[in-house]
Amino acid sequence: MTAATFVDSLRRLLADLPQWFIERRCILCGNGRNRLCGACASAIHGARTTCIGCARGTGDRNTCRSCRNVWHVERLIAATDYARTGMAGLIKEYKYRMDRSLARTMGGIMLRAAAVHLPEHPLFVPVPLHPRRRRWRGFNHAELLARACAGRSLMHYADALARTRDSRPQARSGRAERLDAVRGAFAAHAGGAVHGRNVVLVDDVCTTGATLDDCARALLDAGAGSVTGLVFARKSGA
Repeated sequence: MTAATFVDSLRRLLADLPQWFIERRCILCGNGRNRLCGACASAIHGARTTCIGCARGTGDRNTCRSCRNVWHVERLIAATDYARTGMAGLIKEYKYRMDRSLARTMGGIMLRAAAVHLPEHPLFVPVPLHPRRRRWRGFNHAELLARACAGRSLMHYADALARTRDSRPQARSGRAERLDAVRGAFAAHAGGAVHGRNVVLVDDVCTTGATLDDCARALLDAGAGSVTGLVFARKSGA
């Protein structure tokens, strides 16, 4: 075993440790035996219907006419707003404290929000992590959400994208930094998995939309028929 392999194995073990000590009660209300109880999950709603580019309100979730020639995502569906009470903490538990048990319930909430807005015969594709970051974290949070959405809807899933360039985490970056950091950072895998397909691109949070849009560019370049963005929460971009 090489030193790099040992370090990666140790990181995966450490990534699993939080699962052993997580309290089995609802993050939001503190009751029940599930990390997100049925009552709290049912109450998550209220996402604004906004254009992914300019963030102005749209009744149909589609990218507005002014942004259509610049942005590649056809529409953005968000299950809730990041600013809604408890949502930032919930996402932190899932993404940074690595509570993977939340993925199935969060995926169900995302599908409920999508409802009639999903394209016909969707192919669920996650936003990828760079291999180095995935090894460090031990899992891709977007992949688990995409698999949950595909499984619950009985539709197809494909690991169709790769992140070809790493960058520092974008959570505290400004809008211009985010847009620059991810431009040209994604590519579609060879093999034609997305050719002619209506792709639903899945991530946990959309802030500026930069990551989703560069992924959409790569998918359309690979022959995808359309790209819809589906996220758990929309966060106001700086």
